[in-house]
Amino acid sequence: AGEDFHTRVEGSTVPALAVTGALDPALSADLMRATWMSWYARAELTELPACGHYAMDETPLALIRTVEDFLRADGPGDEAHG
Repeated sequence: AGEDFHTRVEGSTVPALAVTGALDPALSADLMRATWMSWYARAELTELPACGHYAMDETPLALIRTVEDFLRADGPGDEAHG
């Protein structure tokens, strides 16, 4: 968490997904927009409304659905990600 890797990924065109919890005081959607989302050209952000910092524990089904939808959307012939 203390490493600054943004110079190695900035401008990357790899589809990337950032998932935040609306109740997370540390890694908010606003923070992701100011950092992660600006580094990845094809980034998407999903904020889970009933979740804090530990989505895998707090809202596992919502997290799974979010990741699966993201992965499916980048399949062959899908224009959602370009």
